[in-house]
Amino acid sequence: SAGMIVLNPNARSTIKFGMDNKLFATGSVKYVGSEIRAVLLSKMKIHENKNLCVISGESIAVEAAMMNGEGTVIAVEYKERDRETMEENVNQFGLHNVVIVDHVGEDTMGNLPVPDTTMLVASASLEQELGYLTKLNPNMEFVIYTLDFKAAASMRDILAKFGITDFTVIQIAVSKLTSKNVFENQPAPWIISAKAGV
Repeated sequence: SAGMIVLNPNARSTIKFGMDNKLFATGSVKYVGSEIRAVLLSKMKIHENKNLCVISGESIAVEAAMMNGEGTVIAVEYKERDRETMEENVNQFGLHNVVIVDHVGEDTMGNLPVPDTTMLVASASLEQELGYLTKLNPNMEFVIYTLDFKAAASMRDILAKFGITDFTVIQIAVSKLTSKNVFENQPAPWIISAKAGV
């Protein structure tokens, strides 16, 4: 019998839920605040062996991969520079369960594990993404992030197009005390949790 020890000085062996943004690779990505990320990760209900898809949510993909060592995290990054930053994070944290693709579709995701849950940032491609993913997994769970009030308000109608009627919408507000003893408001996103097939 034989054994092998792999040493990665850049890997982190502990998980801090809602990690400080300073720990992530610098690059083209503007990371969501750690408090908001903690809520998003909670809404994703991560557990071992769960396959996840994270669309335009780099730091969320990293933390999800740390928590879910036995499952696969598909990180969809449309911009090349964002994919490069994602690759830096994967290397920096020694992650082995992240697959980075450049778009949602059969040609990029057809041979990958089918996601149980998808976290995505609402964008112009939202309906195309929902359409493909609900066909891929008719019981898909979604966590949708948006800072756009109109997008949040129209989510009921958008989700209904895909037969999704089981959803909740919350808004998270975070204020931080500055060095001048003034509370500074952070962006206050809407977070939509939804489940297809019910």
